[in-house]
Amino acid sequence: MGAVKLELRCCPQRVLGLAVEPEPKWSFESLLSELDSLEEKLSLPANFPVPFTESRGYPNGKTAGFSMRVSDEELEVSDGEEDDSRGLVVFNCDDDVNARENEDSGQEEFAGALDVQPYLMDEVGLVEASMFEQIHEHQLELKEGIRSQLLALQMEFMSKNLKGASAFARIDKYSEARRESDRKVDTLYRRNIAEALDDHLTAIQQDHEIKCQMEERRIRIDAEEAKRKEKAIVRASASALPLEQGRLQKLKELEDQNQSLIMSMSNVNLDKHTRQIGRLIRQIRGTEENVRTKASELLNIFKNNPDCPEPITIAAFAKKVVEHCENPDNSAFASAQVIVLITSQVPYAMDLILAEFHKACIYTVPKHISYSKAAFGSKEAYYKAQLGFREHEGQLESVKDYLKRTEASMRLYGALVQTETVGGIENPHGPAAGWSWLARFLNTLPANAFTAVALDAFMQTAGFVLFRKYKSQFAKLLHIVSSHFLEALKARNDPDLKPVIMEIESYIQDEKCVQEPEGRRMVGKPLLSSPSRF
Repeated sequence: MGAVKLELRCCPQRVLGLAVEPEPKWSFESLLSELDSLEEKLSLPANFPVPFTESRGYPNGKTAGFSMRVSDEELEVSDGEEDDSRGLVVFNCDDDVNARENEDSGQEEFAGALDVQPYLMDEVGLVEASMFEQIHEHQLELKEGIRSQLLALQMEFMSKNLKGASAFARIDKYSEARRESDRKVDTLYRRNIAEALDDHLTAIQQDHEIKCQMEERRIRIDAEEAKRKEKAIVRASASALPLEQGRLQKLKELEDQNQSLIMSMSNVNLDKHTRQIGRLIRQIRGTEENVRTKASELLNIFKNNPDCPEPITIAAFAKKVVEHCENPDNSAFASAQVIVLITSQVPYAMDLILAEFHKACIYTVPKHISYSKAAFGSKEAYYKAQLGFREHEGQLESVKDYLKRTEASMRLYGALVQTETVGGIENPHGPAAGWSWLARFLNTLPANAFTAVALDAFMQTAGFVLFRKYKSQFAKLLHIVSSHFLEALKARNDPDLKPVIMEIESYIQDEKCVQEPEGRRMVGKPLLSSPSRF
């Protein structure tokens, strides 16, 4: 009997959407997709036969019949029979199988329509049963793998949830700790601010109390100073003091104005212009050409200098021209003529120059303050505060140096008041002011070393013009000087006064007032009368 070879004509690779052999590699996305498809399939009634329960069928599909081939040798009983024929007997089961499948299909459709599952299973072939068993085992393995993966995912998810919850708990704990720390820091900061504010207010209060005490002490000192000044004897004409105060007030107002201008203008080079003005003043000599040239150059600085306003340069000129009188090479008469030419173009400059004279030497007012121990305490304080002694490196200048400065200032002042006209320009502070000064001096000031030097220097420079203008009246004043002032000096019996007494006596006895002082007449051509030439 020949061997029977069974051969499936068709073997489906996928059964109900499930692969017979799954893919060897899986991804998380494919796993999720597979799980979704399984859930959809499991939620529906099973369309494939359950083992030993129902027959297996393929809905909506027809399978071809199979042929069974039997060898002739297997059909023969006799062992000795030899037959060369090796043909196979073919049994075709197409019709029976098809009819049977059609019948099964109809029954399955009817059962599916009624949703009733048969309790018995149709006959299946060995191959189909083996295939079904493999598929079932594969499904079980697949489900087990999916179940294990789901369990692993669930465990991992739970682990991550626990870790996340722990992390959030730590974050909350850290946040609470930070908030508590911030509250402590804020409380400490507020406490520090409160303490600092309290300290600051306490310091302000203490500073205010100190300032109040200092102000009270200053007021008390000023009151005491006023009392001392009341005790001090100020010797000056009643008409001269208001003039002095007015000139000093004008100078102070101009200085304040100039300070504001300097602060508001960044391009003001005050030192440069001050040096230039001082250089021109030092170059003044006793010639008409020099006087005219220097006056013109100074006026050019005052009028045509956009970098430096006129009030600043005028104030610098007033200060420098008075200071220059202390130099030995100073030409008092030439400087006086330059002053007259300048003030003819800048009238307010005269009061500023006179104020600088009063600051440099109180006898240009004329004024004298007598010493009082109750008022000043010491000679040094008296010299410094009232007479204007200078202090250098903590040392007060000597009386001799002070007398030299007084003589220089009075010589320039005398040269100024004796100047009547310059090139046809009248001096606003000319001989009339000199006559008033001399009368006030002799009427109010006492005879001492300071006043004697001031009087001698003034008469040496201004006496010639005053005598020429007032003649006999001036002679009477000289008689008063000789009979009263000199006698008062001699009565002091001070050996240091002998030189100045001899100078004044020589001036009166030798009638030097009729002699033109040396340096008064300018060398060269007469000055032009037109102010526009300066």
